[in-house]
Amino acid sequence: MNTLYCIQEKLHRALGLWIVLGGGIILSGLSLGCVSVKTEHRVEPIQITMDVNVRLERELEKSFAELDALSREIAADHIEEGAE
Repeated sequence: MNTLYCIQEKLHRALGLWIVLGGGIILSGLSLGCVSVKTEHRVEPIQITMDVNVRLERELEKSFAELDALSREIAADHIEEGAE
């Protein structure tokens, strides 16, 4: 009877181990099944502001520089004509 009791105890431990392992596998499978990852991709327009004022200012300075040079020439000519 002692041998039978020893075999039953070993089977009981082995069965308990399999139940614990099986339960752990099932629980981990269920918990992994509940994890979900949601990704969202949105394409939004990018706002780019170009400073046109800088380019316009350069062009105006260039034009006014030419006009200033012409004004100086005309003023110099009038001064010379007035001196004669």
